[in-house]
Amino acid sequence: MKATGEILDAVERDDHIYIKGNATAAYALVSPEVARVEPEVYFFNNSFFVFVDSIDAEAPVAIDWRLHANQEYQLGKSSFRNTGEKAGFYGELLWSEGGAPSLSQETGFPGVDPSEYEGLPVSTCLTARFPNANRHRIVTLLVPHRQDDPRRIFHFVDDQG
Repeated sequence: MKATGEILDAVERDDHIYIKGNATAAYALVSPEVARVEPEVYFFNNSFFVFVDSIDAEAPVAIDWRLHANQEYQLGKSSFRNTGEKAGFYGELLWSEGGAPSLSQETGFPGVDPSEYEGLPVSTCLTARFPNANRHRIVTLLVPHRQDDPRRIFHFVDDQG
């Protein structure tokens, strides 16, 4: 399988880095009704990430937002934490226009012959499943940290414009 996405924009500013992509072709391979997928990544103050995923579809589609790590996650209702030997990260699904997600995780590689990854680390996949909608706007916070310095970014969502 070859890569089908493209980078549309990449900008470095004093306080953040911004990257915008087009992943429509990759999503359309699995869900032909998907008309547009534009992920945006903000990296603020060399400290934390905010992902904004904009997805439009011609018919309602469920979206699975996935993240892989080398160990299991601690899951909350809309948050997750992962701690490795030297570092970890905290994440939270801050907002979704298409409805609230349900979080789950699975360790291993379902449907893959174990001989193909024998001797390699087996990852755990976090899945945030968003309900069927024609339009998805998903905002996710990801805060990496040293193991001895776990942290959180406090925030609030203001829908008043």
